[in-house]
Amino acid sequence: AATATATAPFFEREPKGVDLWAGDELRLEVKAVGYPRPEYVWFKDGREVANSVQDVYVKSRVSTEDAGIYVCVARNPEGAIESKEIMVKVRDPAIVQQRSRDDHSSSSSSP
Repeated sequence: AATATATAPFFEREPKGVDLWAGDELRLEVKAVGYPRPEYVWFKDGREVANSVQDVYVKSRVSTEDAGIYVCVARNPEGAIESKEIMVKVRDPAIVQQRSRDDHSSSSSSP
């Protein structure tokens, strides 16, 4: 049998930014290829995300504190690669309602 050549990871699929409401499920996915199979770590705003060692990172109920810049690092003994930075936005319905009320009261020029 042919022995596989060790290769540093590269991303076949990069993560995509998302725009969520508070309480939504956050789901970020990547796919990295390499040999040996890469391990994954997700980072938010430069800090490692706890329990995020899969190619899919899921958080069932997000809050505004989960918003930020996310990056996934895939690594194996041959090297490490960083995904592109993606933006996760989380809007709080209560705050948005408050803002829209303020907007209506202040905009006298609208028809």
